Amino acid sequence: MKGILIAVLLCVSLKSMALGFVCPADGLFLNSEDKHSYFQCASGTAFLMPCPSGLVWDQSSHVCEWPSVQASQRFLIVIGGNTTTGKCLDIAGGDAVLHAQIQLFRCHGKQNQQFELNHDGSIRIMGKCLDIPDSRAIDHQSIQLFHCRSAQENQIFTIDGENRIHVMGKCLDVPNGQIVNNNPLQLFRCHDQASQRFTLVPL
Repeated sequence: MKGILIAVLLCVSLKSMALGFVCPADGLFLNSEDKHSYFQCASGTAFLMPCPSGLVWDQSSHVCEWPSVQASQRFLIVIGGNTTTGKCLDIAGGDAVLHAQIQLFRCHGKQNQQFELNHDGSIRIMGKCLDIPDSRAIDHQSIQLFHCRSAQENQIFTIDGENRIHVMGKCLDVPNGQIVNNNPLQLFRCHDQASQRFTLVPL
């Protein structure tokens, strides 16, 4: 097993050197050839490290973050059309209390529908983060609000090229594809149906 690990690390190292990168020091460095990855340098050796799907490397903060999103930018997260014909993700009850559920509701753009995509991959709203309860990424699991905890995998979300929102190997999903008011958001295996296609609408 140890031999396999060494071989893998050697392969990655050779790949990074083939790109012509020379470590200036130990640390994390921008890959100018691919914004979706970065170099990790240790003892003079460069290892090519990929960012999670949908994120890009930011050298100033040394993290993979949402592309082209300012920290103060807020979005409506819409499904089933636009803000008139579809529904928006919404905090049930309108209050950002611990364990509050995320649901669908008509788009009105008030505070309880204004989401921020943070540089650490979290989706934030009203001082809380979208969260997978107890880190149990199973089908039909609800999505809740909870204290933001940086680098916790149950709060790291990515968006793919099909507009699906991934977390812990599952996707955010509308139960039974019913895009109606008060339908709670859930986790489910990723598929190609419209119940997992979300649109970010800048505010």
